[in-house]
This record gives sequence, structure tokens and C-alpha cells, in this order.
Amino acid sequence: HEYKKNTPNSLLMLVGDGDEKPHILQMINELGINDSVILTGQRDDVVRIYRAFDLFMLTSFHESSSIVTVEAQLSDIRCVVADSIPSSVVISDKVNRIPLTADKAIWISAINGELPKDPMASTISEFAKSGVMERLIGIYKSNDTE
Repeated sequence: HEYKKNTPNSLLMLVGDGDEKPHILQMINELGINDSVILTGQRDDVVRIYRAFDLFMLTSFHESSSIVTVEAQLSDIRCVVADSIPSSVVISDKVNRIPLTADKAIWISAINGELPKDPMASTISEFAKSGVMERLIGIYKSNDTE
């Protein structure tokens, strides 16, 4: 909400569903940002819409293997994620991992791209990225045939 105040043309796209959806809908209504939020629900083609994003953000209390964070990086999107996201999925220098307990100002700075690169970030070669992408495509294709 703080970010929206300073960036009125911004849109928020929430992809997926879960137990928190009723609470999220209530927050959207209370903040009066209904016209600025797109709720896609559960999608099987999320990789196709990554290119529409200026920023990928994942604030999660627990992620054992954050494939979506890898997908976003492979789509060349800047990412701001909670520090609960394993550092092992950081495969580019376009990721900031922020503690969920961090002040709003830090999150806004990360969203604005004003924070230094995550010291845990490791860049990988284009060859390695393409190898990861090939494996992910294989996973999606095998899921399509099931």
C-alpha cells in the first residue's frame, strides 16, 4: 500500500490460490486498491505471463524449493523475495532476499531497485541457465501429458 501511494500507476498481480485468499481479498477492499489488483487464481501457464512483470515478488514464510523464483530469474525478471526462500535458488544477480520482519522502507527500496545485490547471489553462465531451462521445460511437458 505504501508503494502504491508513491507509484499510483502500479498494478499488483497475484497468481495462485490458497488459504489466505479471503484475508487477501479483505485487505484489498480495506486498502481500496481493487482497481489496481489482478487476481489470476491458480494457473498452469504462469511462465507465459512472467514477461508482463516488471518485478517478481515472493513473500513466503516457508519455501522448500522455490521453483517459481528460478522461473522468474530465467525469464530475466528482477526478484524481491523473503529470506525464507533458499539461497540455493538464487541463480542470478537480480535477486534481493529481504527478511519478512524488515521495515516497510527496506521492502520499498528493494522494489524500487535501490538495494545492493544480494551478497549470496551467484551468477551462472548462459550455458548453465539454458540447462536449467531445458530441465524445467521437460518437467512442464511431462506434466502436460499426464
